Amino acid sequence: EALFTKENPDYAQSCNNLAGLYLSMKRYEKAEPLALEAHTTWEKTLDADDPVLAYSLTNLGQLYTAMKQFAKAEDYFQRARPLWDSAVGREHPSFISNSIDLGKLYWNTHQFNKADGYFTESFTTQRKLTDKIFRFTNEAEKQQYLENITGSTDDYYSFYSAAPFATQAANPYQLS
Repeated sequence: EALFTKENPDYAQSCNNLAGLYLSMKRYEKAEPLALEAHTTWEKTLDADDPVLAYSLTNLGQLYTAMKQFAKAEDYFQRARPLWDSAVGREHPSFISNSIDLGKLYWNTHQFNKADGYFTESFTTQRKLTDKIFRFTNEAEKQQYLENITGSTDDYYSFYSAAPFATQAANPYQLS
C-alpha cells in the first residue's frame, strides 16, 4: 500500500498476485479479501470490456471453487465468459479455459448434463485449433502445444470415464 494508491492498477495486480499465492497455499481466508480488492480496484480503473476484468473474475471463480462455494464460483465464471468472448474470442485459450472451469464446476456439483455441454464445447474448439496448428507448425511447436493442453484433455477423459449419465454414449472424445 505504501508504493501505490488503492486506485492504481499496479496495486490491484499486487493484491491479485498475493491472492494467488495464498490460494496455492490453501489459505483462502487471506486470499479472498485480496482477490476481491484487486477486482474492485480494476473495476474502478479499467474499461468495462478490459480482459483484465475477465482474468480477475476467473481468479475469483477459481478461488470460490477451491473453497467449495460453487454458487459464487459459477457467478464469477459466468460473468467472465462474455468478457473473454468479446475481448479474445471463442477460440482463445482463455475462453476455452472458462468452458473447462465451468465443466469442472458442474461436474463437482453433479450437474452432469451442464458439465457435458461445457466440456464438449471446449474439446471441440480445442480439436479444431489442433488441426489448424498442426498444419503450420514444426514438430517442436506441436509438442509444446500438446504439453500445454494436456491438463484439459485429462479433465475431459476423467469426466467421460466417470460421468454417470446417458450422454456418455455420445462421448465426443472417443477416438474411433
